[in-house]
Amino acid sequence: MKHAKAIDPKKYLDLIDEFKKDKKYIIAQNSLAQASILDVVTDPQSLEQHPFVFSNDIQNEALSVTNQAQSGRCWLFATYNIVRDHVVKKYQMKNFEFSQSYSAFWDKFERTNSFLNKVIKTSKQSLTEREVDELMMRGFGGDGGFFEYGVEIIKKYGAVPVEVMPDSVTAKQTHYINILLDRSLKIAASEIRNQHHNLAKQKQIKEQALKEVLTILTRCYGPIPTKFDFVYQTTVKKEKVTKCLSFESPQEFWNKFVQFDFDDYLDIINFNAKHVQFNQLYQLEDTKSIYEANDIVALNVAKPILKLAALSAIMDKQSIWFACQYGSAGDRRTGIFDFKAYDYDTLFGIEFNKNKVEMESVSQLISNHAMIFLGFNLNEKATKIKQAELVKNFSKLQKTPEQLFNALADSIVIDRWKVENSHGDKSGNKGFVTITDSWFNQFVSQVVVPKKSLKTFFEKYPLVDKTLATLLKKNNGYQLVIEKGLQTKPKLLSKYEPFIDLNLKHNYQIKGN
Repeated sequence: MKHAKAIDPKKYLDLIDEFKKDKKYIIAQNSLAQASILDVVTDPQSLEQHPFVFSNDIQNEALSVTNQAQSGRCWLFATYNIVRDHVVKKYQMKNFEFSQSYSAFWDKFERTNSFLNKVIKTSKQSLTEREVDELMMRGFGGDGGFFEYGVEIIKKYGAVPVEVMPDSVTAKQTHYINILLDRSLKIAASEIRNQHHNLAKQKQIKEQALKEVLTILTRCYGPIPTKFDFVYQTTVKKEKVTKCLSFESPQEFWNKFVQFDFDDYLDIINFNAKHVQFNQLYQLEDTKSIYEANDIVALNVAKPILKLAALSAIMDKQSIWFACQYGSAGDRRTGIFDFKAYDYDTLFGIEFNKNKVEMESVSQLISNHAMIFLGFNLNEKATKIKQAELVKNFSKLQKTPEQLFNALADSIVIDRWKVENSHGDKSGNKGFVTITDSWFNQFVSQVVVPKKSLKTFFEKYPLVDKTLATLLKKNNGYQLVIEKGLQTKPKLLSKYEPFIDLNLKHNYQIKGN
């Protein structure tokens, strides 16, 4: 390369000497010698500006905070945290939790099957081919996942209460399970590739590998329940009543007792690459853990519309599964995620908070954690001012529906969002997290919401001034903002796109305490 140059040590040693003359450098270095980066950048006064109070709060006080422990199962915990709220309300229960271990067991088994099938499919290709290289690097996929992973596992295998299959110590520390599975599967992969000319032999190797995987999983997670009894306490006419029900299978428990419908849920993403479109469906290539399942299909929208979707569900008293880049400009100890509270820029003299689109294009922004939204705090004064301004400009904005509804989202001013994490009640504010709206705009990339909540929002326009709502109702908001996109033919989003590629490599691997 003509313009490439080697490092000149003297040049940069001279630069270090210049650093030493700067008082800011000396103060920063002294601080970092005695405290962690996070402790040094934290602004206590900014933290105090986030009271744990929310104008709209749908938290079910009956439910205890869950703990994924040292595992990357946040996506599964977040999925079940939505469903268990439904169960508690339906049966007037004090508390309830699903067995995440049961679903994680089958999730890992399905992933290993998918991996081995892909190894057979690509066995004639060179190891240097990109598809094969990526397959071997990712392996069977570890812990991370998407909302749809949980849905497909539940639909196929059902579910059980946590009392029926609680977490073993090993299930809480999946690092070692994943290492063993990866080693076992890579041995099988090598043998399968060596038999690329003999499909029958490849299938034999695969079946033996699955038996070995099952051996590992049953020892680590414990026996898989089939028939089981479930004892729970409910309230009938203000009296506590204990009930005992027998189920022939986890599928029967899900279908007859839980009865939760996932089919109305819509996956909405915000991917800002220049070559992708908003209000367009995308098939996210190679995003399935069960081999016979379908890839995820998601509606790509602008960030303001993503925010409206989240607001619509909370106003409909529905908790929301969402994905984000966790750990950025936040502290799991305090549970506060806010750019202003953590001043990295001043400490290092470098601007870290760059444009979201630019960061996505260079693979900097990834989703590594899933949680659920349970509320928000509306800034009524700022909202009133912005919506009055929107009424004045309505005739101009309505000519372009995209601008109109982006402006609507901007006119609903949110100070902070309430989030339920799955890191136990010792993390954050007794297990809950507060994120600012600016943090939402930068790091939240995906929400899963019921379509009925979206329809209700665009019919009634809660959080909207009456005058503005009257004007908006003249437009078919749901049709313009959501339905139009749902009617598009899904376009394929390559698995090598940063939005998918990095999520599959790092997807939702943040571990708890």
